[in-house]
Amino acid sequence: MIDAINSFLFSMNPFTRLGILLAVFAIMALAAIKTRVLSRSGALGALAIGLVILWTLQLGGFILILAFFLTANLLSRLAKAQHDESREQKGSTRDIMQVLANGLMASLAGLLYASDNLSWKALVMFGCAVAEATSDTWAGEIGRFSKRSPVSMNSFLPVPKGESGGVTALGLLASFAGSAFIAFLWILLFKPEKAFMGFSIIAIAGFIGCLVDSMLGAFVQGHWRGPDGSLVEHPRLNGKELEKARGISWVDNDMVNLMSNVFSCVLGILVAGLF
Repeated sequence: MIDAINSFLFSMNPFTRLGILLAVFAIMALAAIKTRVLSRSGALGALAIGLVILWTLQLGGFILILAFFLTANLLSRLAKAQHDESREQKGSTRDIMQVLANGLMASLAGLLYASDNLSWKALVMFGCAVAEATSDTWAGEIGRFSKRSPVSMNSFLPVPKGESGGVTALGLLASFAGSAFIAFLWILLFKPEKAFMGFSIIAIAGFIGCLVDSMLGAFVQGHWRGPDGSLVEHPRLNGKELEKARGISWVDNDMVNLMSNVFSCVLGILVAGLF
């Protein structure tokens, strides 16, 4: 089915194909804005990333990134009641920075794959990018349902749910499950020759990238002291400047997500280059 759709779509004149894809993606973007899944800027970013991935990695690549997007949105809605938007930087509606943090490296992998010079490495890189984003999202959203409070990777003390750098056993299990899910789907969609090797690299690199995300959140991400003494992810609250508590001011949650995604991709490429 996927091969038939790819054959039909990519046998078209490129301009006709572009027009059709833009029309379909525009409808999807409007639906995402309407349901508050994406902001306007987020929808624009998602449209660009989706178009690049579909154009370079065809339907298989688009389905893989769509699997991340749909599961992330579903889990975010299920865990919405667990979010504390007065303390956390972003809400459930994703803007362009969140979209780029999770999709930029996947788009770059698609472009590298299309160059045909790094096809195996680029395909693994793409899987790692999506696996890390999925792993981090599943860990964060499912981990909120843990009966035990998260433990900071900085102090090893309990922290409020949703605080960057906090981990739970449930979140770690969800993290690996998300990474393995994407790795398995990657095999089904791309049918690579080195299937087991690719699965192993993607599942492990995605999970390690999620751990790096938590470490960056605990040690590097900027945090400020709220009026009640708790840590918040933004420097202002109700128009008032807050006292900086730790981390680097310009390293926010989106930057942490991008940095960990880059780490996972680089790790995947290095290991894939050995085989």
